Amino acid sequence: MTYLKKTALAVALTATISSPAFAQDSVCDPAGGQVIAEFEEAKDKFLRGNFVGFQQVMAKTLGKSTEALKQPLQRLSSALPDGFTACHIIAQRIDVGGVVQEVVAFDMEQSKFPITLYLLGIPTKDGLLIGNVSFDANPSNVLDKFK
Repeated sequence: MTYLKKTALAVALTATISSPAFAQDSVCDPAGGQVIAEFEEAKDKFLRGNFVGFQQVMAKTLGKSTEALKQPLQRLSSALPDGFTACHIIAQRIDVGGVVQEVVAFDMEQSKFPITLYLLGIPTKDGLLIGNVSFDANPSNVLDKFK
């Protein structure tokens, strides 16, 4: 079995076992952080390269402001039609009051540097809702949001 097939199999198994239905599990390695169930569907879609689905998840709370994501997501879809090889949380903060920030690195087979994704969760009467999202090939651009 080639390295690529082994990696694809490992990612497929991880994604299957770590479905969002299991709140204690994460599609991405939590690296010691907490699993934020409200972020799992978005991370799963991003990992698998389902960028249309990712935008739909974001639109649930961000509405029409997700239109700005359309072109960057189309470029990602063209470059990475099968998604990423793995993902892991590289920064997470849960503030007093319940605001959650998370930065997730998504690894690509042909690159040393990951695509990083920033998610901000805002506590509301309806639960934690995604209030901001950003992604970039330059981790510094995403980490600048993490404050």
